Amino acid sequence: MRILVLGLVFAAACGKGKGDAPAASGSADVKVKATEPAAPAVVPPGLGGKVEPPPAAEGYRTLPPQRFRHSSVRGDFRIYKTTAGIVVSWKTLLSARSLDGKPMWKKEDQGRAVAVSPDGTRIVTNNDAGELLILDVKTGAPRGAPTQLGGRGDSARENVWISAFAWLPDGKKLLALDSKHVYLLDDKGAVVRELPIKCKEDDCFFTSAVALSNDEAIVVSGSGTSSGQVLKIKLADGSTLASADHYGHDVDLSSDHTQLLVDGSSELAMFDPATLQPRWTVPMPGFRGLKLTGASEYSSIEFKSMPKLSPDAKHVVVNDNAGRLWLLDAKDGKPVMAYATELTDFVEDVIWLDGATLIVIDNPGHVLRIAGTPPKVVWSEIDGPENGKWDEP
Repeated sequence: MRILVLGLVFAAACGKGKGDAPAASGSADVKVKATEPAAPAVVPPGLGGKVEPPPAAEGYRTLPPQRFRHSSVRGDFRIYKTTAGIVVSWKTLLSARSLDGKPMWKKEDQGRAVAVSPDGTRIVTNNDAGELLILDVKTGAPRGAPTQLGGRGDSARENVWISAFAWLPDGKKLLALDSKHVYLLDDKGAVVRELPIKCKEDDCFFTSAVALSNDEAIVVSGSGTSSGQVLKIKLADGSTLASADHYGHDVDLSSDHTQLLVDGSSELAMFDPATLQPRWTVPMPGFRGLKLTGASEYSSIEFKSMPKLSPDAKHVVVNDNAGRLWLLDAKDGKPVMAYATELTDFVEDVIWLDGATLIVIDNPGHVLRIAGTPPKVVWSEIDGPENGKWDEP
């Protein structure tokens, strides 16, 4: 254990400054503060003890036949941190819980896309009908009237299906994306303007975004294109400030805006947010996906990875394409440890509650809080639609 010596106070015998009291010759009254133990280091779950090397994984993970929830491969199930606790989006249901797992509120027919405001007090959410709401995180109550943007209910934008949001740092505006459009909205959800972003070969398929400032943002164009890109844009006119070729999906930005993490279907990449110069690219850890015994050799299930940087930006936690949870070193993307599937499995999304605690949601519909060394489930609650029942085929 490290011991922190807080200080020693000596009576100076010479060289005293103006106004110093004279030192007592031969005095032995040395005052020493009692030692206090240093605060324990904040480390991710399981990292404070002996860490086993991650097991080698090639090809597909093979399992006996079993049922998975609808949309398990599409990344529709996500989790968010707010000032009141956590909110889970099950695509057609929003569920809020306190940090000790107690239910707070639920809202049906919302959760197609979700983002939490920078101050953590509001949520923007929509549904397949295109209804867009700003909700209070404590109560789930709307903060104003709904607006309409795309979906089944918007005759003016019949081919717009918003799949991602990103708030600007001041909380007064936000971005809304579908595969071919990026809109700037006000804080009530009304469209301010569409951003005319140019992609490589004009082949855009927007998947996610994050704001660098109130004037600049990062937009990812990936799934569905032959040449994906990460784009740094001006919000005033949508013009490109920097770009990098990368076939990616979701993006995460460190709190100090010095690291930009982008996932893909088979790899992870880290960029410099200022220049979009790549720092490293690594294959996704773990298996390529799941195969069920007895199924067609061409049939597989692939979970969408949702990588997240730790609060100190030293680690990355990510679920692999087979739904297993991994911890990586943010310096180079190398695996540090793989969490036991007995602890949590078929992971849909994960967030850092703090540097030593993870909140995980899985395909059966559980919300789990994981902490400690060795890592353990602090609490686990069933939370998904139909109270954990499987969807009918």
